[in-house]
Amino acid sequence: MLRAVVPVNQLESLLEPEVVKHIGDDFPEAYAVAITLIEIARDEVTAMWTAGLWHVEVSPTDFEERLRFLPEQPRCSN
Repeated sequence: MLRAVVPVNQLESLLEPEVVKHIGDDFPEAYAVAITLIEIARDEVTAMWTAGLWHVEVSPTDFEERLRFLPEQPRCSN
């Protein structure tokens, strides 16, 4: 389930490097418990974040709680 779209520049303030692990481009097989995944698109790559899927070693509930502390981004009006 998609929980949030977070700008890559905010991920570094949201997650410590030791709680994330790059797992490649393939979506992992089903887990017995809920997991938190982040997908970085090729056009979003930074020095820290390479393209592909990242497993976050915090529960989805903990990740959602961390999202509450991010500042809201201005909305684009089209």
